[in-house]
Amino acid sequence: MFRMSITPLIDPEFQSLIPPLSDDEYRQLEQNVLAAGKCRDALVVWRNTLIDGHNRLRICERHSLPFETTSEHFASRREAKLWIIENQLGRRNLTNAVRIELALKKAEKVREIAKRRQAMAGRENGRRRKGDERLDANAVCVTPYEAHDTGQEKLSKNLSK
Repeated sequence: MFRMSITPLIDPEFQSLIPPLSDDEYRQLEQNVLAAGKCRDALVVWRNTLIDGHNRLRICERHSLPFETTSEHFASRREAKLWIIENQLGRRNLTNAVRIELALKKAEKVREIAKRRQAMAGRENGRRRKGDERLDANAVCVTPYEAHDTGQEKLSKNLSK
């Protein structure tokens, strides 16, 4: 973790994956940051692009408060987007509707990553070997926690149907 001298870049596509805070949640976050006199939690960056902490960064910039960053490493933008979605699914302030929306976005990103890996594996191996443990591009499991209160006991779907 290190103190940034340069503000991380904001990627609109990454930022669009993060559900906005309510006005009350934003005010509470701002009060917490101001009380600490700094951004208490590190902002998360990938290749100098912010992937977590957009609201905290905005608050720190507005009040000229210091912040630190920590870096994540991903092989691709797709994997970075999947991390953002999974990170957001772990938040407590999500409504059921937002949680379901994120779970569907996660399924889409998992399929994209799986298709790319399958294509790369196909080029490397000529064809898929029996018993190969690769991620199936058509089967995506969404945990019951991610789809909280959807009325289904188990939300494991074959999304190709």
